[in-house]
Amino acid sequence: MEKINCHYPGCNKEQENKQNFELINEKDSSIDLGFCKYHFYIVMGGHFKAKINKIPAIKPTKKEPKGTPEIIEFELIGPLQEVEIAEQVMGAREMIAQLKSNDKVDKKI
Repeated sequence: MEKINCHYPGCNKEQENKQNFELINEKDSSIDLGFCKYHFYIVMGGHFKAKINKIPAIKPTKKEPKGTPEIIEFELIGPLQEVEIAEQVMGAREMIAQLKSNDKVDKKI
């Protein structure tokens, strides 16, 4: 069975859950995209949308400019930068908590 990766930009983990998104460039359309367990919880809540990108599979020629095969990709649109900042803050808090915990252990020894 083929492993399908999480659709969150930069994530290479295997998808475990799916979330439905409105397509911003297709009227009355939506798509289910798969995400790893972590990013599934990030994208839920309606703050994200998706965009469909149609890319020609081969370079169109003058003989057949239309009807050439296309590759369809979906792009996640949303507050990606805000999520990145929030992840940095959460990571910093976890590191400080771990350092405090280590200091308490060192003082007991």
